[in-house]
Amino acid sequence: MRLYLIRHAETVHNVAHVWAGVTDSALTNHGVLQIESVAQYFASNGVHFGQIFSSDLTRTRLTAEGINRLQPRRAPLLMTPKLREKDFGSKEGQRIQSATMRQDVLGASSIKPEKGSSYTSAEAESVQSMTTRAMSFLTDEIWPLLSDTANSDMNVAIVSHGVFMRVLWGCLVDSLKPGEVRFSTGNAARDGLPVGVFTPIWSNTGFMSFAIQPSTIAPAPTPETDSLVPSGWIITIEAVDMKDHLAGLQRTRGGIGSAKHDAQQKRLDQFFKKK
Repeated sequence: MRLYLIRHAETVHNVAHVWAGVTDSALTNHGVLQIESVAQYFASNGVHFGQIFSSDLTRTRLTAEGINRLQPRRAPLLMTPKLREKDFGSKEGQRIQSATMRQDVLGASSIKPEKGSSYTSAEAESVQSMTTRAMSFLTDEIWPLLSDTANSDMNVAIVSHGVFMRVLWGCLVDSLKPGEVRFSTGNAARDGLPVGVFTPIWSNTGFMSFAIQPSTIAPAPTPETDSLVPSGWIITIEAVDMKDHLAGLQRTRGGIGSAKHDAQQKRLDQFFKKK
């Protein structure tokens, strides 16, 4: 089975550099073009999904639906609040002051705050809460798919958010024994970097892909083994923040590209279709 962790398309909160979290931030016009690009990339490269999971927030839902729309056969799409972004509490809607934290929201940094930054909010969701959500999602949705041999060649898409997907990835790694997570041969971007210190990143519509395959030698059961967590699997990381689909995609000038997308307004190329 192959999993694709995909970050949602660009939103007005992203371009304004303000905290979004669980706020239902609208897509920008450029974000809509990003969705079209990533959807076309998957369709033209033969990446056909057997199942798509998505956060139920609008920015992820529209990204997932856009990807599914260009699939040769529509995949079952499950939207769940378990895949929502971290709730930033009183920081939601506020401008991000720290450069490190700004990059974090854009999917290019660690979730750890800088010393002295104003990142922490008393009402913000804890890492433990996000971990609980992530493990619940894995237990209810991913582990059952893995246990069914009929899904061995299935492509599964998970459309979510930058901070939460780091937690989800951490839960995946922690659920497996050391040495069962590795980088694909020739993965130059991560060559020589131990998986234990690897922190994935995501640009808008950037995706991480990895194969989950059974190990040739299944580990012996131990009393400490959680029966809900599959054993004998190997994760091979194939791509991190893949965004080849965005190559050549230009932002519309004059502030139009960064403006909130109006679903009722036709794009210029729709007005001038060839007859």
